[in-house]
Amino acid sequence: MVLDIVKFLLIYFLVLFSFACGLNQLLWYYAAMRRQECQKYQSMINNSSTQNIPMKELIRMEESCDPKYRSCESLYNSMETLFWSSFGIIILEQLDIVESHGPTKWTGRTILGCYCCCSVIVLLNMLIAMMSNSYQDIFNQADVEWKFARSKLWIEYFDDTATLPPPFNMIPSPKSLFYCVQWCLESIYQSNRTIGFNFRSTRVS
Repeated sequence: MVLDIVKFLLIYFLVLFSFACGLNQLLWYYAAMRRQECQKYQSMINNSSTQNIPMKELIRMEESCDPKYRSCESLYNSMETLFWSSFGIIILEQLDIVESHGPTKWTGRTILGCYCCCSVIVLLNMLIAMMSNSYQDIFNQADVEWKFARSKLWIEYFDDTATLPPPFNMIPSPKSLFYCVQWCLESIYQSNRTIGFNFRSTRVS
């Protein structure tokens, strides 16, 4: 099932990136305009040079500093906006633009709606179907897996391991004493062969 989740995440982020690219290319210009207006407004406030500007214009420039106009300013912001829209946190007003560009506004909302349909309806149901299929495969192979695990456990008892189970395997047994003597004899035999080989090599040289 972990593999199914990894596959789903890859497809999900591919869809998220695709829709974010489209939304960013559509609205980045308006976000850049709002940022410039906000910076201009802040500089005017800092310099106290707002006397000759109409109140309506000041209010519009102040609204340009609203964070909702930054929701599609960059590709990262667009991906973040689309991601949280899957949980119903993002509202449609975050895609609004100040200019009277109706086609652009409705195109952005259409992109958001298509993304929600793809992510919530299609992709989540696809994940459920994939995990259900994996569960069914595991259920069908449950008997075979159990027999395999049982046979593996049986084979462990025929292996050349400790005679007694823990913690009794800490007590020396005749088998362990035999292995100890055998190891000592093999060590002595190997050392004698090494000494004899070195002695013959010395005589030849």
